[in-house]
Amino acid sequence: FSKVLNQTFILLLSMAQNGYDTIKQGNLDKLHNLISLEEANNRFTTFCRRYLNKKGYGYFDKLGPMYYIVEMLEKIADQYKYFYRYLLDFGKDKIVVNKELLSSFHEINIMLRKFYNVFNRFNPKIISEIKEDRDAIIKNLIDISSKIDKKQDIVMYHHMMTLTTDIFSLLGPYLILAIKGHNSIESGAQ
Repeated sequence: FSKVLNQTFILLLSMAQNGYDTIKQGNLDKLHNLISLEEANNRFTTFCRRYLNKKGYGYFDKLGPMYYIVEMLEKIADQYKYFYRYLLDFGKDKIVVNKELLSSFHEINIMLRKFYNVFNRFNPKIISEIKEDRDAIIKNLIDISSKIDKKQDIVMYHHMMTLTTDIFSLLGPYLILAIKGHNSIESGAQ
């Protein structure tokens, strides 16, 4: 379980970072490869859910929070896939990405990496940083929204807002696990 869960995180981080790099470079054709990574994410998260259903996750009160985290990792990968698919469909007319939105996308991906790091090693400072990051990203996106007039930017804005709130929503169940003695991926089911 712990190895597959870790692979799920690594795959998601790769989807995020490589997507940012691809969009920044303007070579949207590479997004096709990243969209296919979502299928691997589905396989990993399906394995994790089955494992949790059959074997649990340490004590029973850890099962719900861990199941929610696995579900959200699958949902977040879906959101990246939808975002990239939209860019590919829209990009036939050579998409020009709003630099402020691209900067927010980079910050969202940093927030995801921070969650992965704190999930592997409890650190209250990083948990606070994730909350601060969420607040700053949301504020920035709201500020940007008043300047958005192109359909592509509105759709990108929506995906970024969703990614930000979904990634942040991982903290609640993680904190329940941390209170119950979870300090890393390795501490629950093996």
